[in-house]
Amino acid sequence: MVLSFKKWLIPLLLIFAFLVYYNMYRVAPGITLEELTFKNLDGSTFSKTELEGKTVFLNVMATWCGPCIAELPSIENAKKALEGENIEFLIVSDENLPLLQKFKQRFPYSYTYLQMQEKREKLGIRTIPTTYIFNSKGEVIFKKIGSIEWNAPKNIEMIKELIAEN
Repeated sequence: MVLSFKKWLIPLLLIFAFLVYYNMYRVAPGITLEELTFKNLDGSTFSKTELEGKTVFLNVMATWCGPCIAELPSIENAKKALEGENIEFLIVSDENLPLLQKFKQRFPYSYTYLQMQEKREKLGIRTIPTTYIFNSKGEVIFKKIGSIEWNAPKNIEMIKELIAEN
């Protein structure tokens, strides 16, 4: 009996560890737009009134993150493909303002770069990039961990459907 239990103990512990890891690092936590606060890169407070009534694409990233940087051109192209739609694109990081200002100079895309005042870890965001799409009420209607080609036709179509449902 003891030998049989020991035989199954390690596989069970491995399965448990995998499930804990998966939930911590591969499932984006639920957040609302209302609980987030931002600063513009000049240090002024970002007013969320600009977002009222709009679908919001919010990409949480870091300046040191290779997959985050690789994803930026596809986000820019998705923004261009969705021009005229009721959507706002925000790229946010909890890093310091001087670092974000330099980053924007290096990658001068047309979307809005902001400093998120809440720390990613406090929100439960342990993996980046993490992208959220919020409806006009500020509720999460889509979330994705990891980088993808946002300008791929299937992703543009998915975003258009989310905007239409908004």
